[in-house]
Amino acid sequence: DDDNDGNASKITATNVINGSTNIKTVKALAYWESGENDYGNDAITQAPFTNNGFTLELPATVGAKYLETIDAYDLDGVAVSDKNFKSCFLDDLRGYNEDDDEIGYFYLKEEIGDNNYYTSWFYSDRDVTLKGEYKEINEEYDEEYIDNYDLTLKKGWNVVYDSYTGDSYSLTSQKRSGVNYTWNFYDDS
Repeated sequence: DDDNDGNASKITATNVINGSTNIKTVKALAYWESGENDYGNDAITQAPFTNNGFTLELPATVGAKYLETIDAYDLDGVAVSDKNFKSCFLDDLRGYNEDDDEIGYFYLKEEIGDNNYYTSWFYSDRDVTLKGEYKEINEEYDEEYIDNYDLTLKKGWNVVYDSYTGDSYSLTSQKRSGVNYTWNFYDDS
């Protein structure tokens, strides 16, 4: 279940494809950086992996260490209702064994041909909307990349849907019709 009836602060996974009895703990990792060579990921919540699934309760608030503003360059062509908003993009759910060693990662996704559809969680420090398109041209390879944004975020945790289709990336608040997301575990080995 990717939205738990509208409660984006609770992530429930059942029937994980490629789940393993070696997985003992699931951790949600949040990225942070504090300078050029000072960065990393910290577990902001964790839960046991039992019956081929888990339930993570995300914290009600996220520490300032994990909140970032979006670079204005990355928003060229995108209308943002409040450019001062800060956010934490959470798509890093990791599995650990009984020795607390990382052994793989989880995704809620579907692949349809060459198109990939993912579910992620996005924390915003305020209500904000992002709508529009950012284009980037790689002159060396004569390729154009397009990022589309159609987000309506509430203060707190939000479920967001990412897709990679051809040379296009899209991030939206709306669950995609015709896409059946399933939980997958990818073993690092």
